[in-house]
Amino acid sequence: MATAGFSESNFLGEGGFADMYKGVLPNGKEVAVKKLKTGSGQGEPRDRPVMEFPARLRIALGAAKGIAYLHDDCDPKIIHRDIKSANILIACNFEAKVADYYLYTAQVSSVTLDLQLTMFTLYHRYLAPEFVATGKLTFQCDVFSYGVVLLELITGRRQVDAARTSMDDTLVKWASPLLTRSMDDDCFDFGADPRLQKQYNHSEMARMVSCAVMR
Repeated sequence: MATAGFSESNFLGEGGFADMYKGVLPNGKEVAVKKLKTGSGQGEPRDRPVMEFPARLRIALGAAKGIAYLHDDCDPKIIHRDIKSANILIACNFEAKVADYYLYTAQVSSVTLDLQLTMFTLYHRYLAPEFVATGKLTFQCDVFSYGVVLLELITGRRQVDAARTSMDDTLVKWASPLLTRSMDDDCFDFGADPRLQKQYNHSEMARMVSCAVMR
């Protein structure tokens, strides 16, 4: 009832194991509701309007502020450890809220190899290479994952793509050198989402690209 039968109008985002919907409780409070998937977890394609660049920029800034709050303002400071597009909830005005963080504090320095490999499988290469290699969890791991989200916002491509089967065939591998060259040329038309039809603020796009390639 809260989600109006998980209506399309309340759809917020898609994850590997659940879809996220906006819900409204009887007391008027807005909540996010996860609907677990059955079977393979492969959702059907959804045709949606192209998100304009100002909305993408607003999401990028809102997510950055949320991550900065966890890293700098919480006591104890919190490492999210699962930054990905599916965990950034969007309000009707494109206000971004970072969700599904775990209470990993700065005192947590490592995890077991089994957990490392499980997380690598579940979270589909949003993880920083140094974490995959060492199992050491740091604030920089969140920063790397946020950089991947920026690449998705810039290029319009997903980090998780069923067409990609190789460990080296990822959005990071494809987009990073392309966007680095675009910075050198001061032209982002070839790296930016073509559905934007070059309708973006050049200086703001340059800032997003600069942050993304500095992961």
